[in-house]
Amino acid sequence: MMYKKSLLVTVSWLSLLIVLLSLTGCLQSGPVPVEIAYRGHPPVRAVLEDVDKLLAKYDQQVKVTRFDVDTPEGETFLKGKEIADPTVLAIFIDGSMAYQQGDAVVEFFSFPVGKGTAMTAAGNWTLEDLDAALALAVDSNK
Repeated sequence: MMYKKSLLVTVSWLSLLIVLLSLTGCLQSGPVPVEIAYRGHPPVRAVLEDVDKLLAKYDQQVKVTRFDVDTPEGETFLKGKEIADPTVLAIFIDGSMAYQQGDAVVEFFSFPVGKGTAMTAAGNWTLEDLDAALALAVDSNK
């Protein structure tokens, strides 16, 4: 009986401590995972430079992992994400390529709007969309 009472008091104090630490911000989740699958072609590298500048704004709040889709590791990554279409660029924020913007769904797939090439059409996203999705993910992770 004494053991149960002692255990209950310990659990109560630990619960209180966890609540207090989370309220003060000491218990935050880790950085938001951002996975980038890309082709190493010059037009893609130019877009990645813009993406990198944007990611720098989030510093330690995101953890970026890159996959060159022309390597076995990159191919495996895309298969794991169930992407069979050839792609030049795909960005996943916390496991998702999609971002809800108002009534529309934006997918961070292919080039951003206005950056496509004669061989590869642009997707339906902009750097502003990516920034908004990152801000939302980082804020949700706090």
